Amino acid sequence: MPQMQNRQCHHNGCLAAVLPGAVAGGTPTNKWLGREMNRRDMAYFLATAPAVYRPLGASAKETLDASAKETPELNPVDKIIQESRRKAKEDSKKIVAWNPRAYKIPTQNYNASELQSFLPNLYQVRFQFEKIEKEMESPKANLSNPDFYDLLRGLNRKEPIKLLRKDAFRTRMWLNTKKKDIDFATFQYERIKRTLDEEDTQCLLLSRADGDVDAVQIRTAKKNVRAVIDAIDQMVELAPEEEQDTAKIVAETKALPPIDLTIKPWSRRVREEREAREREEGNSKAKEVANDATANKEDEKHGGGGGTAERFMLVLVMLEHCCNAARGSGRGSGGDVSGG
Repeated sequence: MPQMQNRQCHHNGCLAAVLPGAVAGGTPTNKWLGREMNRRDMAYFLATAPAVYRPLGASAKETLDASAKETPELNPVDKIIQESRRKAKEDSKKIVAWNPRAYKIPTQNYNASELQSFLPNLYQVRFQFEKIEKEMESPKANLSNPDFYDLLRGLNRKEPIKLLRKDAFRTRMWLNTKKKDIDFATFQYERIKRTLDEEDTQCLLLSRADGDVDAVQIRTAKKNVRAVIDAIDQMVELAPEEEQDTAKIVAETKALPPIDLTIKPWSRRVREEREAREREEGNSKAKEVANDATANKEDEKHGGGGGTAERFMLVLVMLEHCCNAARGSGRGSGGDVSGG
């Protein structure tokens, strides 16, 4: 009996030494005090953490067997699947006729590594909108004509204004990399997009106006142009000062495309009026042709298949027959009187 008790205490001490949170060589934990350990409990704990209980009796051979069981060898089907996936991954990079991914060429260049390749474009757009603002303040500009705003929308679709969103996005990417903050300059970029959309939408509405544009709408259009300039300034100010100076010098050396806001005689409104007149003339001619065709059909019905000329000749023949009949009747009556 004393030997059995000593053996049981020895097992409890070994178990407490390897339990999580127990100090090596310490006493059993409160959870296992007073509880007789059997072989089932010991096997359970030895199986749940083999790396911890390996010094209790695991041999080197058992360790190798356990590692072999953890990474079993693949069966032939799994090997075939793994090889086919590897080959498909390699084939996806080849430019061949049966690989549709090889023809997915990016259409935009968003390389934001060199700031001076796109920051001067922001300055050029700013200069272009300043010229537009000066043209709108000129007394020669007819701001009450809707065709003027149609010309402004045309400028938004030409360089350098049409590249504003792309260059602003690349500037934001460069600033994000420089500051190591993914949300840096996001507000300024969104403001540029919003102001440009508002300016273009306002020009669209004014170009479709019936009649002259009033003073309130003209002031709104001017404010939208100024808002785009302020948004560009707010974005450019985030860049370093030496980069700003360099980009401004580069933008000033480049020639801007000319701005022509002169309303042509063949403007949209004049062209629409001319087309409306041509449509009316064409409709009137079509009505005349349709009326002539209807009249000819009615003549054919009533005239026995003849036209207007045939009908006139038929009337003449009938009159001639009537005259001849009248002459014959007169001669016959005269003979009868003389014979009597």
